[in-house]
Amino acid sequence: DMQKAATEYFKTDVLLSCLVWSRHASSIIPNMNLQKFYGWLSRIPTTKEPFQLIQWLKHFAPCFLQAYPAETTKIVDWCLERTRALQFSTAWPDIGLEFINNINVIFQDMKFLFVDIRRSYHSNMEKILKLIHILEEMVVLKKTYHLIISLDDYCRSSIEETAFKLLQRIQIHNLSKMVNDFLYPIFMEHGLLPEDTIVRYIQFLANNKNLGYWQDRAVTAIDLLNQEEHRLNCALLILKVSPVPWTDVVMPLAKLGTTSSHPIANSILIEYKSQAIKMIKIKYGWPVDYFDFQQDRIQLV
Repeated sequence: DMQKAATEYFKTDVLLSCLVWSRHASSIIPNMNLQKFYGWLSRIPTTKEPFQLIQWLKHFAPCFLQAYPAETTKIVDWCLERTRALQFSTAWPDIGLEFINNINVIFQDMKFLFVDIRRSYHSNMEKILKLIHILEEMVVLKKTYHLIISLDDYCRSSIEETAFKLLQRIQIHNLSKMVNDFLYPIFMEHGLLPEDTIVRYIQFLANNKNLGYWQDRAVTAIDLLNQEEHRLNCALLILKVSPVPWTDVVMPLAKLGTTSSHPIANSILIEYKSQAIKMIKIKYGWPVDYFDFQQDRIQLV
């Protein structure tokens, strides 16, 4: 039973297994027990070296898919799953990208005697190329922005949710660069803009003032907003929740109250003038969460 011999050799000597597959493919493949084969395939340990799997696939896949075109999707899906299994490696995502690039080469190089729609060749290649594109983005995140994220976290959420996670994790000195050079191009590929996600991130910072450098992050994020109303609303929010007297970090936000004719700018100006009242309220233990500027001024007089 050459199929059994080839699979048994695979456990200890992948090169010998490849040799058996390549030399005896004409006798093994037409008589394969597919149920047993897929059972064996699913039991290959995740610790098996990716390079060894690539070597085996180079010998096995072309002959197998020539004889069993309808099995192409199963083999491609297995390759994608093996790529995902690599996300727990310390070399992730680089090792995943290298692995799936090799898979792509194997399938690109396959030459079939005739076209068979059962292969779903183009749709399967699209799945491979999509994963390559995703892993290329993840390599950029790692090498340029020092962010390592699992494939599950990166893919299974919406683009907005993934961007929000990245904003939470990015170092402050890389925040502007990541938004402009990474997030904007990706959002635009999908016909979107990251504006609402940035606003959500600023609101998150306003509600989590225990985070380090939250004001610096908020001011940097506000500078990245293009819509004036979003920028002014977020500036007003940060000024409202910032402790008084305001630090030099948030003072530039107060200037927005004098440089815009938008109605919200007047609210920023009022917030700026209310600092003195807030400080007096704090001094005497009065609540400062809500106040009426005109009424408070009358009471203080």
